[in-house]
Amino acid sequence: MELHMEDGSAQELTNINLRTCLYLRAVKEFADFTNENKFVHLSDGGWVRLAELPSTGYGDRLPAHGEEIRIFCDLPLALCVSNEAQRLVAMTWFEDTFQMGGNPARPCLHADPVMPDLQPGDTAAVYGKLIFFAGSPDQFLAAWKAGDYELTSSA
Repeated sequence: MELHMEDGSAQELTNINLRTCLYLRAVKEFADFTNENKFVHLSDGGWVRLAELPSTGYGDRLPAHGEEIRIFCDLPLALCVSNEAQRLVAMTWFEDTFQMGGNPARPCLHADPVMPDLQPGDTAAVYGKLIFFAGSPDQFLAAWKAGDYELTSSA
């Protein structure tokens, strides 16, 4: 995935936080209207369901600001597990991920990126991945740590 932005204004653009929704309703095995099937990895608790975390007031996204994410989560990704088999889909913007979450009223998953500040006329891009994986969250974590997936974005 990639997002590009250009500052076509006469002013600097700062704190550019974007929302990217992976709407899963069309994929039946990921389409449950719940946060019970969505996970983040906490540095002190392993995989935790979004439904088990306190609401942030932002549609159950965790957390509200990028620096806080590194306190709670040791991986910049969110994942949704299948209701049919040991499969999952993960979403990340790598080091540009500032917020993750889901919405229990909709079958969606969020890993939201932040763009760098832009001066008038500047352009920037952020890069992410959707990863479909056959296996459990722990097996996915082992593959991630083994280097099967790059830990940084690349164009």
